[in-house]
Amino acid sequence: MNIQMRNHKLLTQLPGELEHAVKCRCNQNCTLDDIANTLQDIRKRTNIGKFTPYKSSSFKEKQPFRVEFKDKPKERVAEVAKKRNSCHNCGSTDHYANNCPKAKKRVYAIEKVPEEESPTEDSESDSMGDSIREPSDDEQDPREEFLVEYQEATPLEILDIQLEAGMPQDTANKSLCKHTQYTQKFLVTTTRGMAYIHGTATKMTVCIDNAQHPLIIDSGAHCSIVARNYLDNHFPNSEKQLLPTSAKNFKSASGKMTAIGTSIKEIIIPHRKGNIRLNPEFVVLDDAHIQGFLLGTDYQRMYGIDIYNSKNSHINIGTNKEKVCSLDIYQISTHDPLEELLNEFREGHFSTTLTSKQKLSLLKMLRKNKPAFAIREEPLGKIKGHDIELYLDVERPYPPMLRRPPYSASLETRNEIEKHITELLDMDVIRKIGHNGIVEITTPVLITWHYGKSRLCGDFRALSNYTKANRYPIPRIPHALDKTAKSKYITKLDCMKGFHKNGVKPNSMKSLRIICHMGIYEYTRMPFGINNAPAHFQRMMDTIFQEEILEGWMVVYIDDIIINSEAWEDHVQYIDRVLSKCTPINLKILLKKCNFGQQELLALGHKVSGLSLAIDQNKVAAVLQKPVPKSIKEMQYFLEFASYYRNHIKNFSHITSSLYKLCSKDVVFEITKERRDAYERIKHELTNAPVLTLPDFELQFKLHIDAACSQGSTAALHQRQIVDGEPREGVICYISSKLKDSEARYGATQTEC
Repeated sequence: MNIQMRNHKLLTQLPGELEHAVKCRCNQNCTLDDIANTLQDIRKRTNIGKFTPYKSSSFKEKQPFRVEFKDKPKERVAEVAKKRNSCHNCGSTDHYANNCPKAKKRVYAIEKVPEEESPTEDSESDSMGDSIREPSDDEQDPREEFLVEYQEATPLEILDIQLEAGMPQDTANKSLCKHTQYTQKFLVTTTRGMAYIHGTATKMTVCIDNAQHPLIIDSGAHCSIVARNYLDNHFPNSEKQLLPTSAKNFKSASGKMTAIGTSIKEIIIPHRKGNIRLNPEFVVLDDAHIQGFLLGTDYQRMYGIDIYNSKNSHINIGTNKEKVCSLDIYQISTHDPLEELLNEFREGHFSTTLTSKQKLSLLKMLRKNKPAFAIREEPLGKIKGHDIELYLDVERPYPPMLRRPPYSASLETRNEIEKHITELLDMDVIRKIGHNGIVEITTPVLITWHYGKSRLCGDFRALSNYTKANRYPIPRIPHALDKTAKSKYITKLDCMKGFHKNGVKPNSMKSLRIICHMGIYEYTRMPFGINNAPAHFQRMMDTIFQEEILEGWMVVYIDDIIINSEAWEDHVQYIDRVLSKCTPINLKILLKKCNFGQQELLALGHKVSGLSLAIDQNKVAAVLQKPVPKSIKEMQYFLEFASYYRNHIKNFSHITSSLYKLCSKDVVFEITKERRDAYERIKHELTNAPVLTLPDFELQFKLHIDAACSQGSTAALHQRQIVDGEPREGVICYISSKLKDSEARYGATQTEC
């Protein structure tokens, strides 16, 4: 537990006024000695925290004594019993108070407390025996009860009493609505339909951690909140210091919001007569969109904050009327359709180089095709007419590799499995197998982690070995990205949960059953991990967008869609054509992963622009942080990743020849100096790879070949292009190959040919 959480739990045990007084004098990271000294100072200067028992004017401390009273006479007991069996309103014994015909009066039974006479000097000298005496017959027993009657006031009389006392009127009282003939009318002069331009927001600028931040004082919010994205942008490490909150869901005008914790921030309100320091606790909401902090009525009441909107908007904090703080004025001047559309599609990423006119035309088109985008509250849906079917090349009885038990899992892994299984059940991606169902094929599940987030995957490797492969070709990424040459505007669209949008035919569901500690489930949608899933999805996308792909301005790689063009009007029209085809088949686009009208963007592991192609260093950084491979499988993974970018690396085959030889069957796995140097050189080439030029197939190419090395031949494809009015020659790609034993004996001329 850190210091901030310890101080928070300690101060919440104090009374409200004392807690507020300590928080206003101490910061969040103070020590226990500072808190103790502050408490002593508060007790000396104020009455906060002191217990002052009530003492009457005649109070005098006496020695403890015991008084014994005589028993009540039988006549007194009978009289009390008679009163209990009679009407409390009129005293008659014929009926009770609820059936009394006379006007009813409210009666309260009050215990009488005998008054003590102030002691004199003579009485002080008396012995204690004088004070211990029994009550005489004429005196009334202080334990007895007597009746007090009063006339109950009408609601209007109560309102008059409140009015004379200066108390606020209860507007919900029905009695006030009966007398509205004499109503004072307040006249205001404003243009009809333009009154909203006179409104102002109750917002002010405060200091938090020596930086200025906006603070919204909302009298309609019951708690103080802050958006998670605003907290992450301005306080990067604050999410690790969040305190837990009992409530998880909060309601707002836009729907339910999820709370991830609470954060305590020390707010400084600058003032010439002494700065004001507040320590409110903000609820951090995951899906809120607030630029700043919002102070609700919880701390407005604690700190005594009053908002005045009469003439000069200002607030007053506490009882010090001299410390008045003005509010910032944010007036709404005119209706801006661009701001409204940007707010509607705020999750998307739009190019900063676009003009306002270009953004407006794009956003209007997106609003027209809004059903094509995924909404959180709507169900997952299903793409029509493209269900997958699996064909096994084995018959019953199935081999043991297809009937596997669940993997052993830790407590954390089991919790993640339960979370993902519940989520998939809610989306109708899987369904539970009943106790009477015949189960012949089961696949265990496992949890993988990607950038701190968990994913549920089925280990379908055994099933893939017994499944007939779908040989539909997947596009080669370098060839696909070559189509973006000469483009000035590039847009990338991402399909939401693409594989789960495809259904599974009923006769294939029995093969897609997963098993875990929660039981057996079967997929009703196409899962991740089966070998035919990418080819099936690619075939579906090529069928849907066949015309657009043949025209050359659209690239589809499984669930990624890239649209490029030279003219902006054509670009908007192309996006409109794609989205209009997504809506009828229920193919949903995830807005927060889309990029619109970019000059360059990250796609398929590359940084793509209309002129060049570079390596995405974010992908390379994760691999470079790993140590030297310690097994053949780790080395194979590294070589597969490096080979993906082999077009950017000169002499790739020559550099990696010793590493590929290490992965052979008859070679002992040993990291020698030569192999370590080759591994480090590949890492250096990946981080310093040159930027390639996208080809223009209307111009000539230059091929440079070098076969002087005995390890293999290398080549570089060049092209001379006109860039910004000047001729410039750039590398299109690097080519390298390893020589066979017979080819190694060729001469240089024969090798180059």
